[in-house]
Amino acid sequence: MIINFSVKNFGSIKERVTLSFEARRDSELEDYYVIKKNVGGKEYRLLKLIMLYGPNASGKSTILKALNFLRNLVVKPANSKSEELEFEPFLFDNESPKQNSEIVIDFLVKDQRFNYLVQFNKKAIVKEELNKIDKRKSLFLLRITDNEKQFAKIKKSHLKNGKSKVLESFTLWNNTVIGAFSKANIDDDILKSIYNWFNEELMEVFSSETDLTNLIWDLIVKEKIDKNKILKILNQADFSLVDLNEKDFLYKSREEFLNSFKKKSLISTHLIKDINQFELNFEAESKGTQRYFGLAGLLSLMIKSPRVIFIDEIESSIHPDLVWHFLLTFLVNTRHSQLVVTTHLRDLLAEEDSIRKDSIWFTELKEDRSTDLFSLADFPKKELKNIYRAYKIGKFGAKPRLKDYFLDIED
Repeated sequence: MIINFSVKNFGSIKERVTLSFEARRDSELEDYYVIKKNVGGKEYRLLKLIMLYGPNASGKSTILKALNFLRNLVVKPANSKSEELEFEPFLFDNESPKQNSEIVIDFLVKDQRFNYLVQFNKKAIVKEELNKIDKRKSLFLLRITDNEKQFAKIKKSHLKNGKSKVLESFTLWNNTVIGAFSKANIDDDILKSIYNWFNEELMEVFSSETDLTNLIWDLIVKEKIDKNKILKILNQADFSLVDLNEKDFLYKSREEFLNSFKKKSLISTHLIKDINQFELNFEAESKGTQRYFGLAGLLSLMIKSPRVIFIDEIESSIHPDLVWHFLLTFLVNTRHSQLVVTTHLRDLLAEEDSIRKDSIWFTELKEDRSTDLFSLADFPKKELKNIYRAYKIGKFGAKPRLKDYFLDIED
């Protein structure tokens, strides 16, 4: 589970911004929104859901991209020293592109708290630091990079010297040590649990373009999630699907056979009055049906086991009522999973009886075109009496700055 996530000099983010999952002292809707976890004698109260609002190009997606970037540094390490890291620093001034970028994540793994810092530029990981935090902060790993020699050096490690040297030999200057651990022939419970957290519990960011159908179907085939539970979630959301199966047919060519691995050919079965059952190619279903099938699969995954999932533009192809139903179903039925969604659906803010103030966050651009990130809970209580209206009229900012409708355009 994530406690805090901070980013600096990444995309539209210039100064450090922090997305915090730590619940405020308010006990409102605590049973649904807050995960309580005792680690090292300290009780953590962590939010299950964060909804991120803001105008287009204000940095909502950048927050998610930064997290995805960190995950990829760990689970998809570069294979060659010549590979550049796929990101852009803040580009709207002269100094930021020359400076290192930084990502810090505070998280819980197997009843242990870790703080993980990575500093980097386009060429290399400049610094990497892993701390275990209980009653005090203990440095578990410190790595620095000699940029001239393109050489990564593990300065301090909890590993015995032999293992540390082996791990160092696998760490390219553009790799993280934790990413290198996945390739090295050494064993260590702490590094293994951290790598597995990034690889399994923290999932890739899902956008409106993500092919969720293939992803979820593969998980069904591998028996990691139950198809019947997904169908039940769909039924609860007013979809008439009663079954979904892979289509059997003869392939006319080798190319057609190979393409079947890229995109599954599925048949959906509906229960319709006076017809009984009706079959349809799943590709012929509406985009909303296909999208919600994918979301239902993610929800089933989050109910089954702890997951941290980020969904960009959750409302894509989905009716607002369905979006809210999905979020409520998540809150009621999950226990140890976390979900962050970006959205433009202002109507969700009208559901004040079902919203915790600290679960709502905003992004907006400052005068220097950099992203600012802040929580609804930061505002005075007097401004929170009608959240929907207050946001609509601009009390919280994080809205497009629109001019009038008349265009002075010559023919």
